[in-house]
Formats: sequence, structure tokens, C-alpha cells
Amino acid sequence: GPAFEGAYHYVALGGRDADGPAEYAIARYGTALAAGGDLTLDFRWTENGDPNPPVTQSGLRYDLGSGGLLQWVRPTFSSAPYAEGGLDRAGRLGVLATTFETADPEVSLVLRRGGDPDESALVGPYYLVAWTYDPDGGRHLSASGSCQFDGTGGWEGMWSINEDGGSIIRRPIGWYTLGTGGELVLNDGSTTLVGGLAADGRVAILGGGSNPSVSGFAVLVRQHTVGGLGDRTLSGRYAVATLQYTPGAYLSTIGILDPDGAGGWSMTAEALVDGTWLPPATTSGDYEISDVGAMNLHRGGSWVGDGGVSSDGGVAILGSPMGGGLDPRVWVLVRL
Repeated sequence: GPAFEGAYHYVALGGRDADGPAEYAIARYGTALAAGGDLTLDFRWTENGDPNPPVTQSGLRYDLGSGGLLQWVRPTFSSAPYAEGGLDRAGRLGVLATTFETADPEVSLVLRRGGDPDESALVGPYYLVAWTYDPDGGRHLSASGSCQFDGTGGWEGMWSINEDGGSIIRRPIGWYTLGTGGELVLNDGSTTLVGGLAADGRVAILGGGSNPSVSGFAVLVRQHTVGGLGDRTLSGRYAVATLQYTPGAYLSTIGILDPDGAGGWSMTAEALVDGTWLPPATTSGDYEISDVGAMNLHRGGSWVGDGGVSSDGGVAILGSPMGGGLDPRVWVLVRL
């Protein structure tokens, strides 16, 4: 089975909008160090886009079960897991969401660090999904679309953005840098996110937000450009984490999705809604994957999102489509 050991890029995004203090969203980016069941998180974080001093969370524990199921525990707080999810078969990419009642809904991603790439390691087209909160006006935005990287530090994109159920088309032009361990810094012309690129260039994760009013995260998956993919590309079992804003509440879920390889799927997932835990429930729907990996997914006849899947089917990302009154949301699928 996979091993969760060594240094990983770490990004997370969560928030709350129920009662008590004013609404907030917190984004984190840094490093997760895993060794023999011990877990340390070293990260910087922004709250509503405002930067805060670096934090080291030590004394955490993790458990990697059969089939790649992953749990994180804060022993000084509780012996019960505070976040659960899964790790891919190679031990490179993991996704988790908070499950402990009273915790903020939050999605976390880890990606093994490695290599010493330069900007030429990130080149060509990538699918993108992103989620941000901008307290100036109380805007919640999810995006799905594509980015074209030039291999020399520049990129441009075409994004469909859901702003609290409304529609925006954006064509950003920005810059990026790559450094030791695959650290990736990406700027879209207004906001800078920090994270990492996989050693094989297949996927990247990003978090933070240097814009003084934005906290967010993003995931990139390299596009397949030669055809030959389809519904059968999604196969096996997937850990699925989602983050969504429903008016008045943040919602995160974590579950296991089973596709049938022919356009159908079922999923059992538990949810956290502004600190209230909801027990596992099973849902089902359909999906469609093009020959180059563009993907859309429906649940119970309703459109969940669109995005893309990697050429090997190991990771898929979805963002809620533009407008139509749908809530901003992102889904990240990692094959176990």
C-alpha cells in the first residue's frame, strides 16, 4: 500500500459563517512533515486575505489505513480524527476534509515535495479549479477553466467564475516561479498563491492569498492533448473532498466515490456544516469525460461542476458552473 512519509506541500482552505463573530475564511500554505505516525505542519496563513505570522503545529498524529484511507488527529484536543480523507497509491497526493464536530469546514491537500525544477517544468495546458472568499462585499467565488503555461514564467487563462450564483468570464494573464522541492508561486495579476508542483508535472496545489482581501486555494491538473480518454478513464475508488458555500454557511464533505467506468457513480460522504457534523449519506449521478479529459458531473440530475481529469485517471477536479443560482463549490478526487 501507499506510504505517507517525508515532506509534502500543504495547502488548506476553510471558513465559517454561522453565528458568533463575523464571517471569515482561512487559507494555509506550507509544509507537512510525516514520519512514523507523527505529523508536523509548518505553514503561513491568511484570514480574509490578511497575512499572519508563520505557525508550526507539532504533536499531531496520522493514521494510514488499508486502501489509502488517511486520518489526522490532534491528541491534545481529542483522540478522534479531526480530518479524514485518502492518499493515492504512490503516496504522492492526498486530500482530506475536517470531520470533527465544532471544527470549521475545511479542505486540505498534500503533495510530495521533490526535485529542483525551473519554470520549464510547467508548460502547456492545465485544467484549473479554484475557490476564494473576498470579504469586500462578502463575495464567494469558485472557478473552473484552463491555464496555458509558456515554460518561461508566464501564463494566461480562460475561467468561468461562479460568484454567489452569478456569472463571470475572466481571462487572466500572470506569472509564476518554480523552486526547490517543486515550490510553485503563481500570480494572476492581483493575487499570489503559493504551493507546489508534482515532480512529474501532473498536478499542482496552491493556497494563501497576498491580495489584502482574498483567501483562496487552487488545483491544477495537466491536460491530455492527444485524445483517447473517455468515461472509462475514471476507474477504481476515489477519496473526494468538497468545499461549498451555501448562503449563510460553509460546507465541507469527505467521502468515497465509486465510478462504474461508463458514466455512472455513487458516493458515500459525511459533511460538516459550520461546525455541525452530518452522518454519512449515499448519493449517485452521472459523469462525462471527453477524449482530452474535460469532465462534467451531475448528481440526481443537477449539475455539480465541470473541470478535468488527468490522463491516468488518478486525479480529477471540478468547479461549479457559471450562474444558474448554483452555490460556489469545488470537488477534488484522488484515486486510492
